Amino acid sequence: AYFKRDMHDARSKAWHTSFHASSFPLDDPKACARKALYGLMNIPSNEPFSTGGRALMEAGIDIEQRTTDRFQRAGVLLSDVGLSGEQTEFIDKKYWLVGNVDSIILPPGWNKPHVVEIKTKDHDKVEGMIHGMRGFDPGHRRQLMTYIWFTRMWHDALGFAERGLKPADDGTIIYISRGRPRTTYEFRIEYDAGAVEQGLETLAEWQRLFVNGELPPRDKTWKWTEEPCKWCSVKKLCKADGKNNISSLDQSEAIDYAKMIHSGYDYEEVRAIVLERWSN
Repeated sequence: AYFKRDMHDARSKAWHTSFHASSFPLDDPKACARKALYGLMNIPSNEPFSTGGRALMEAGIDIEQRTTDRFQRAGVLLSDVGLSGEQTEFIDKKYWLVGNVDSIILPPGWNKPHVVEIKTKDHDKVEGMIHGMRGFDPGHRRQLMTYIWFTRMWHDALGFAERGLKPADDGTIIYISRGRPRTTYEFRIEYDAGAVEQGLETLAEWQRLFVNGELPPRDKTWKWTEEPCKWCSVKKLCKADGKNNISSLDQSEAIDYAKMIHSGYDYEEVRAIVLERWSN
């Protein structure tokens, strides 16, 4: 296992070669194996990234960077942050899991690291949290819990033990209004070892499926008009594979779809890159 900088080449670090903290399954009863496997297959999108979506993403990155900079200036930041916004990167070879933590801080008077996940929302949504009308996004809890686990796993490697600190056992999701960034709301989340173990077991099963080239059947109790299927980016491919009773990744309708978008797409090459990354 590694932390901070990955020494692999750029090709093997491609997004599709790993599972990500941002989509860690944790205890989600509807964590979708099929979507995870399509992700490892690196199925391209035929739709350009919207300018509106990019603007929101860039605004979020800017606010996140400024918040982390303030932690640094306050002298409480334990994780990395550079002029380019470089963050502490965690990599776990056993579970093919990677992630870049927003911030790990040591609040004044504390004797343990505290993990912080920084998120931006429309102003009315943050106001709704303030007035008790909205809670945190479940996916953000799953992401934060993953980083708490990483921080605990690399407690010694990050130098926290030699500083006399106890392992992290909680974290905070900070929601910041994009329209009025001084308007914020926080949710403190305690570490749940059982939920994390459940998520790791799910990743291990997804690994097994990918290594064996299996596409599991879709849970038929899930409605297409409800989460997680409602807005799923691979919904049409999933429907096609289900209609044709596909149970093997190399027979998936997703491969022909990928070749229509990029004629050079090669499933076996994509598969080899994933397996090669984690074989050493």
